[in-house]
Amino acid sequence: MSGAIVRVIVRLRAEQEASLRERDVRAVLKAADIVAAIQKDVERLERARLGGQNPEGMTPLELLERYLRAKDTSEERIRTLAEHAKKVMGDE
Repeated sequence: MSGAIVRVIVRLRAEQEASLRERDVRAVLKAADIVAAIQKDVERLERARLGGQNPEGMTPLELLERYLRAKDTSEERIRTLAEHAKKVMGDE
């Protein structure tokens, strides 16, 4: 790696993030002339819970319902909260 410019992308799950020792990664890369970046690409479970759907394409009400389902909220409670949310959002 002598004379190299290095960019490192570390892919890990959320539960692994705390155990990543960036100092050790930098020690291994010491031979490189320049370490441009050490990027952590952390897989977040919350994103996976959207079923692969892009959150930017979802309405606020859809996002609320997905969030409540991810938190194991009962369907009855979701309906009640959605009705209240519609009033707050002016979507009645």
